[in-house]
Amino acid sequence: MSFGTTPLSTTTIGTNQFPATAVYVPGSAGGNFTAMQGGPASGADSNGNVSAPVATYVADGSNVAVGSTTDAAWSGSGAGTMIALLKKLVAELAAPLVVNGSTIPLFITAQSGVGSGNSGDLDVSKLHEISIDITTTAVTTNLQFFWERKGADGIYYPLWQSSVLSAASNTISTSIGPGLAYTQSLGQTGRLRWVATGNASFTPNVYGK
Repeated sequence: MSFGTTPLSTTTIGTNQFPATAVYVPGSAGGNFTAMQGGPASGADSNGNVSAPVATYVADGSNVAVGSTTDAAWSGSGAGTMIALLKKLVAELAAPLVVNGSTIPLFITAQSGVGSGNSGDLDVSKLHEISIDITTTAVTTNLQFFWERKGADGIYYPLWQSSVLSAASNTISTSIGPGLAYTQSLGQTGRLRWVATGNASFTPNVYGK
């Protein structure tokens, strides 16, 4: 079956013709209509009739909720189109995880007169490296520090350990990650742990990047 200008089916059915479902496309020669597209065709219903859904198209920017491909990323306040929100989300996901300029403080808590302990689980899943700076101000007997990666089995595996400290005042500094002093993968979860045979006072500075 071919379409005429209206367009009409050029196949004569009795004395009448069925007009094809038509739309006007701006700029069409002669102002002609164009047959509407649809499909795919469904199976025949109980009456033997085959039907098909109409193919739809929304011009860029015509759906105000979806927006336009030229929309700027959402500013962070007020309403935004779906495209603007998606641009903002993609930009946030692609950006490096940065706080305070370049690093993220993970654990900075002064410890005074404590025995053995740890920082608790720290999420390092989005980090590439860990830096550790510790100053001690009092060590009654022995003190040692460990950075541990938590395995999927729930066991903590040491990636770094300091020397055993006995002097009251010490400074310790190290870094853990690919290409650093200790080239270890950080995993998903880590912690700083310390073992003191007496009491100790110190300030740990643990940062991620």
